[in-house]
Amino acid sequence: MSLRIRIIRAVASTVVLVAAAVTGTGPAFAGYLDGLEAYQRGDFTTAMEEWSLSARRGDFRAQFGVGILQLYGRGTDRDPISAVGYFREASARGHPEARYALGVMYQDGTGVTQDLREAARLYEMAAWQGMAKAQNNLGILYILGKGVEEDPVLAHVWFALAERAGEEAAISNRERVAIQLSSAQMAEAQRMTAAWKPTAIPEPPPEIEGDPEPEPAERPRVNLEDLGPPAVPAADPPAAGAPAPPLLIIPAP
Repeated sequence: MSLRIRIIRAVASTVVLVAAAVTGTGPAFAGYLDGLEAYQRGDFTTAMEEWSLSARRGDFRAQFGVGILQLYGRGTDRDPISAVGYFREASARGHPEARYALGVMYQDGTGVTQDLREAARLYEMAAWQGMAKAQNNLGILYILGKGVEEDPVLAHVWFALAERAGEEAAISNRERVAIQLSSAQMAEAQRMTAAWKPTAIPEPPPEIEGDPEPEPAERPRVNLEDLGPPAVPAADPPAAGAPAPPLLIIPAP
């Protein structure tokens, strides 16, 4: 489904609440909060223990946390392949940061076979939930035609939304694209940006249902190779003594 159609539907309907914002009570959620406290004080072993228990009980926030610890090898052995599994669990439940993290892994081929189309799909779901980093990365894929058809107007929309959400890297990206758009293209991009509203995309993971082919773009193409690849966190573990990598976003308890 195109960005234009989704914007029309989003404007015409009530915004869907993001699943990752839903909080709850009970042992699983208590374990998540205990793990979060341990993570914040640098006790990654305890965080892993608490989050592992909560993850098995279905807490998608804990599943994301376990994935982060496994990806960076904190409180456990570094295991990107297992991290992918936890991110998939949380992603399927609507966790935007897990979708973004999994997109990064598909983009880089970390723990999975590199698949830029799948990276774009995951970035798009997180971007529609309002995650600025995913919006910026998706914009870069659109301008470079990596995993999606090149589309400078859609790239400008996602960069503008990421900039509005506070992603500094999106500022220069948007400016680079803006100077290559015609006045008509810029007007269209601005209309779509103004009409955009966050919404959840309940699309299943690819092993459940295949993705449709990308819609062909009909606009003139631009190629900004000097943008470089999307900016993403390094997958390699930090050097000894380095501070722990932050969780991408800590959901409010």
